[in-house]
Amino acid sequence: MLQGIKSAHDKVTALSFILSGVALALITLSYIYQVVARFGFNSPSSWSGDLVSYLLVAMVFLGFPKITQEKRHIAVSFLTEKMSPTMATQVGRAGNILAVLACVSAAWFSTQENIYQFIHNISTMGNHPIPKWWLSVIISYSFFSAGLYFLYSVFAPHDDTELPETKQADTEMAGTEPDDPDPVGVE
Repeated sequence: MLQGIKSAHDKVTALSFILSGVALALITLSYIYQVVARFGFNSPSSWSGDLVSYLLVAMVFLGFPKITQEKRHIAVSFLTEKMSPTMATQVGRAGNILAVLACVSAAWFSTQENIYQFIHNISTMGNHPIPKWWLSVIISYSFFSAGLYFLYSVFAPHDDTELPETKQADTEMAGTEPDDPDPVGVE
């Protein structure tokens, strides 16, 4: 059953990531339209600024769960790289537990605000206001979804015999060996 829930969650995350990309494309098109309308036809739009700000929220927060799922979020790894693999795994799990608590708490508070905004019919400020909960519900979803991915990581099996993933990935990205004394290639 838990595997089915995770599978459904992964599908929703994939869809939200696609929607994040669509939001980015629409932001780009809105800016292009605004530049052409303003400087080409001397007729700036009243809606593009509002639309871009709304889409920016959607782009960032719909993409956040996918980044967390793929473990591409920011990680400060200089301490765990110096630890034994077993200790690094334990510290990583503790960090994931803290991340679960932070994300679920943020989702809880955001959801409370969504309800308040809905009940009190609160709108955004701008030329073309929309109900604020339309945006903040995306934030609630995003934090809850990311929290679930951190929770999955807490219970995921770890192989303590490998180097920490971040050190391996850093050296692969730089194109150097882990102990290369000349990482730039200058003799």
